[in-house]
Amino acid sequence: MRRLTQFFIHVFSLRTLVLLVAIWMLARGPLPDFVIQWREQSQIHLFRLGLHLSDLPLPQTHITVIHVPDIEYERWLVDLPGAGTLEQLFAKTDDDTLIGFILEQPLVLVQPHAESLLQEIQQGRRRRDQLYPEVQTLLARRESLVNFLTSAKLVLGLTDQSSHFYRRIPVQESFQEYPQLLRDWLWPWPKPSPAAVVSPVLQYFPIDSAPSQERRLASLEGDKVIPMFPLQFWAASQGYRLPDTGPQALHWQRDRGFSLGVEHIPTSVGAEIVPLYGAFSGIRASMRQITLGAALAGSELSGWILLGRDSSPTLEQSAQVIASLGDRAFLFEPVWWVLVQKALLAGAALCLVILLPILSLRRALVLAAIGLIGLGVGQLAGQTLFDLWLPVGEPLLFSAAGLVVMLLWRWQRRTWQRLQQRADSACHALADTAVAGDHLADAWRYLRSCQPTPGTLERLYRIAELYELRGDFTQALAVLRDLRRRRFRYRDVSLRIRRLRACIVYQRDHVLDGPPVAPAKDAPQGSTTVE
Repeated sequence: MRRLTQFFIHVFSLRTLVLLVAIWMLARGPLPDFVIQWREQSQIHLFRLGLHLSDLPLPQTHITVIHVPDIEYERWLVDLPGAGTLEQLFAKTDDDTLIGFILEQPLVLVQPHAESLLQEIQQGRRRRDQLYPEVQTLLARRESLVNFLTSAKLVLGLTDQSSHFYRRIPVQESFQEYPQLLRDWLWPWPKPSPAAVVSPVLQYFPIDSAPSQERRLASLEGDKVIPMFPLQFWAASQGYRLPDTGPQALHWQRDRGFSLGVEHIPTSVGAEIVPLYGAFSGIRASMRQITLGAALAGSELSGWILLGRDSSPTLEQSAQVIASLGDRAFLFEPVWWVLVQKALLAGAALCLVILLPILSLRRALVLAAIGLIGLGVGQLAGQTLFDLWLPVGEPLLFSAAGLVVMLLWRWQRRTWQRLQQRADSACHALADTAVAGDHLADAWRYLRSCQPTPGTLERLYRIAELYELRGDFTQALAVLRDLRRRRFRYRDVSLRIRRLRACIVYQRDHVLDGPPVAPAKDAPQGSTTVE
């Protein structure tokens, strides 16, 4: 039972916990949210420290960010008659303007079923239709707006709706949403259209709005690479075509990044970069932020323009990523860093589990300090010297937490050893008293729970000798077997065990008149002296 207890204490310990956590992290298992937050915070602090040590590029990209009030923004998304300010804004742009429109849902423009009725009115009921001029104006506005939304001078970004990237979007709004006046005038009611009514064929580019230091430039779906909104906006500003429309297409390789004609943007294996502008760095690009009313009341708009809901973090985030691409102010994680990070995790686990328990406390602390400082210096060196993103959050957090746990394990083990030594000292004193009183069974019972220290082994050896001198070969053999389990090659225990076995066999086969007498110490092996 004692050995089983020691086995469980040895297996289910803090050291085993550190090893299991290392294996889990190497296998890329999901981590708790608080661990991810600590990892991100440690990397952010090192990232900002590296910015103070780096030579940052001069801001050259200028972006005009137009903040649209919530009421106007909702009108633009769901209703064409409410898009009058959007049409005015498009009319104030010059030929060289590039507009990015950040959407929270696909554009509907006109209720599709109502639009089909308007077309029927336009084609077959012109003489009776008193609303024909309004219908004609409405359809003309829609056509003009769709032409602008599908032109090369505008890029549509869609937030967190990956299913809408390159597909025609079914719209569920029905005729019931149209004005009551037009529904009362129409008769008879037309039959439902057998085909699914869809919104205009608009191309949306995804926007990753998750708060993270690393920003994706593309969504990887199998073999298909779908550019994200900031990358597509920057590519459109350089005059490049869409990804599948010609020799200037957008190409991406896992070990090289993106190639846009003669331009090259290196990325990580997940098509990610770390922009130097944004909330995580505290450095903001050169931006002009105005309201929709100021944009409509001002002069003609030119340059790069971003439209979005007022006070939207996605709007600000997208502008910073686009500016980082324009100024080439970003870092990227190299392909080989994934393997290096795993090697660092494995090395930290081995040092914590193997080296830390056998080294002195001072040497262990010095080794741990060198390792933690080395991890931080590695990320800073990659950022400041080579423009590389070498995140050390995982190995740094694991090493720091593992160091605390292993120091606690050392303290726990040392405390347990001190308690065990005190208990062994008490048991040794009781055993010596029992041996002096010729109570060998009690002495052996006291020593069974003791650690196999030299004092314990010597006392067990002495008890076996006394049993043998008394002639109780069976108890002497039991004590020696217990002694051999504790220390296999202790003195001449194996030789004595063989001799006692022979004595017991001899007693069993030869019944003597008198009590057996212990063999002399100088008698040959297997011999027994009998009076």
